[in-house]
Amino acid sequence: MIKFINEKYNFSFKESKLDKSNLLNNSWFTGFVEADSNFYIKIIESKSKSETKKRSMSENISIRFRLDQRLYDKSTCSTMLPIMEEITKCFLCNLSEYKTLKSGQILSVFITNIDKLKVIIKYFNIYNLLGIKYNYFIDWKEVYQMFIDKKHLTIEGKEKIKLIKSNMNNKRIL
Repeated sequence: MIKFINEKYNFSFKESKLDKSNLLNNSWFTGFVEADSNFYIKIIESKSKSETKKRSMSENISIRFRLDQRLYDKSTCSTMLPIMEEITKCFLCNLSEYKTLKSGQILSVFITNIDKLKVIIKYFNIYNLLGIKYNYFIDWKEVYQMFIDKKHLTIEGKEKIKLIKSNMNNKRIL
């Protein structure tokens, strides 16, 4: 990036060595997540059997962390695969791929396992997110703690989670 800025704007910023330390030991991942991640709470309402449905569905609440990147960066034509693979190694999770009409091939890190989500929380407690993404994280972390404390299984807990979710992401005012 420094080389690009120096060439484009005729600057002479000194280049530094590439930091190859573990992602969990520096703040780089925080910046990456600020742009392209999602702290998500999924709620499936219960549904009873009907003439068209052979089975009933019970209510289900889950929490997830997701990070997506295009397989190829359009401006540089470089692949994001090595970076995304490094992230999956740090968080001991899988990398999946899907295709969209707008963006083409997308690489996705998707974490739902409570123990692996604990690593995400520990990381962001050290390397804080900024702005609105920080608020999403705080809400999401509260729901995570409710899972740890088994409060998501109570009626009061489920109602609180629904309230928290109703104010997250594009529904947040402040």
